[in-house]
Amino acid sequence: MNCLCSCTCLSQQNSREFWVRTEFLRRTGTGGSGGATSATCSGADAAEIARVSGWLTTTTSGLPNYAYNNIKKNFSTTAAFDKLVCAIVMSCQNFAPSLTNWQMYCEAVISSAIVSESSYDPNSVVTDTYATRTVSGTTANDPTVGLLQDRFSSTVHDYNYSGSVAKMASIGCAWPAALTAQTDDQTFWATQGGTTYLGLMQDPACNIGLATWYYFINATGNGGSTATYVTQYCQSKGTAGTMVIGLLSHLQGPGFTRPADASNSYVTGIKSRFVTLIGGTLPSPDPFTETLPPEPTKFCK
Repeated sequence: MNCLCSCTCLSQQNSREFWVRTEFLRRTGTGGSGGATSATCSGADAAEIARVSGWLTTTTSGLPNYAYNNIKKNFSTTAAFDKLVCAIVMSCQNFAPSLTNWQMYCEAVISSAIVSESSYDPNSVVTDTYATRTVSGTTANDPTVGLLQDRFSSTVHDYNYSGSVAKMASIGCAWPAALTAQTDDQTFWATQGGTTYLGLMQDPACNIGLATWYYFINATGNGGSTATYVTQYCQSKGTAGTMVIGLLSHLQGPGFTRPADASNSYVTGIKSRFVTLIGGTLPSPDPFTETLPPEPTKFCK
């Protein structure tokens, strides 16, 4: 809700936030100011759950109308909606930069980015030309998938070999045991994303967790004049970056054209919704250009 600092407007906003939080606690049978929510979102702060729930249900919060319509359609049950909210909150709890306000900033970035990537359709599958490239004489089946359009050969691959399975589990994503034992075979990773592991990437908890990790591992480490890849980052070779760098790395890959273009429409669209979600005023320093230092212990095994 966007308000011009009037007592009436602030009262309305506080009442809405109280209702959202109360309704969440009523449905899940939990209480307290933090640390405990529902069995499906263990470890999340109830205030963060209430904040994100409000953004996704109050149609004046800052998302376009079609996004709210799709949320109602695709997350129509309490369990499905709670899983969506939990995935956003817990992904940011695990992967947001360890700087002031970044839990909220991360939640706003992700809530906005889902609009750009899938319009809140968890089953979205996009088969671009790269998805059907030839790999070792075989046609790939490697689409971008789900709420944040993850690709199996990049985001899932990188997390499998460098990310924490325990952190993914805390978000609600059960990481397949077969993947943890999988050799790094190029053909396998090029062909299984559109078949065997499509469901993994369409699961909101897995999809949001993976993409949040990917956005922020790049935002905190891919700020050099040349690309820093995940393996290098986990060897403590990352260079501080920005949220703009994280977004462009997701959109174009870590080797995006330097210098990072903050005027890219993907970035500006997310930023516009971000500002509205957090109250209508861009903070200082600007979260999209604030320097975000590497944190390999947060992102790597």
